Amino acid sequence: MPEHPSAAGQRGLSAMGVSRNTRPFVRRKDGTWYSDGVTGMDAAMIEGRIFAHICGLSPIGEAIGRIELVYRDGEFSVQSIAEEPILCPTGCGFDALHVCDPALICINSRYHLYYSGLGYGQDSIGLAFSEDGRTFTRIPEPLFAGRAPCAVLRDGKLYLYYVMDNLLGGYDIHLAVSEDGYSFRPLPDAVLTASGTGWDAKSVSTPRIMEGPDGTLYCFYCADAEEKDIPRSIGVAAGRDGIHWTKAASPLLTVGAAGSFDDSALWLPSPLLLDGRVFLWYEGGHLDGTGAMISSIGLAELPFSELKGLFY
Repeated sequence: MPEHPSAAGQRGLSAMGVSRNTRPFVRRKDGTWYSDGVTGMDAAMIEGRIFAHICGLSPIGEAIGRIELVYRDGEFSVQSIAEEPILCPTGCGFDALHVCDPALICINSRYHLYYSGLGYGQDSIGLAFSEDGRTFTRIPEPLFAGRAPCAVLRDGKLYLYYVMDNLLGGYDIHLAVSEDGYSFRPLPDAVLTASGTGWDAKSVSTPRIMEGPDGTLYCFYCADAEEKDIPRSIGVAAGRDGIHWTKAASPLLTVGAAGSFDDSALWLPSPLLLDGRVFLWYEGGHLDGTGAMISSIGLAELPFSELKGLFY
């Protein structure tokens, strides 16, 4: 079996007709900075180029590095993964232990990489910037409390989505707005909340947002009825202004069959619209025999027309 199988590998049919690759798209590899798991992936189309980053787990904690993708004959595969990460835990401060959940965007010809910093004190949103999209300089202080950032440019402003604790013991999704990408004004209330009943009763988390051809925004998120941070479903909501959302009634994707790489949890759904199809990378978790959660990156897809048909 190839180390990084392409999307053309074995597929299964998931909820709402989503086609899911039953083998991992990226998995851990001994002797690397992702030796203990691959804990998330961000893929973004910026000025016609695809930028992709993964989070790798190793004894040093979680780090963020580049992954090069190849798109050929309607399928994605992995060309290479950088030998060294671009952002590592600092050993002190807000991102001492883990840097994860990358979200890349270009503002005024400068690349901004937002991320979750986990360390001493509150979980917080960090920022590193780059002139070329490859070498990043980290800002030493966090932007604000929260985690799992998602960056979207709307009407000349940056909308930064993130998660915070809710009163149900889970997460809700919040929004902060910025004119420059550095100073943010949080909205007073969450913009997407756990429902209190059903499959997303307790927690909604790790949002990722994609814009459709007509300007409609689609927010992909993970959710669970019982657990705060072990979500077992991926849902989607639609909206026009980035603040008010309508949820689809049922999840797009749920955990895989027992024994599969994604049979225990799903996190960080990262969508990319290309050639009329939505490619959806996500972190899939599997509890091994010792009780440890082993994460790999999965890939699912669906026609954009089917996604749109959930709402219109």
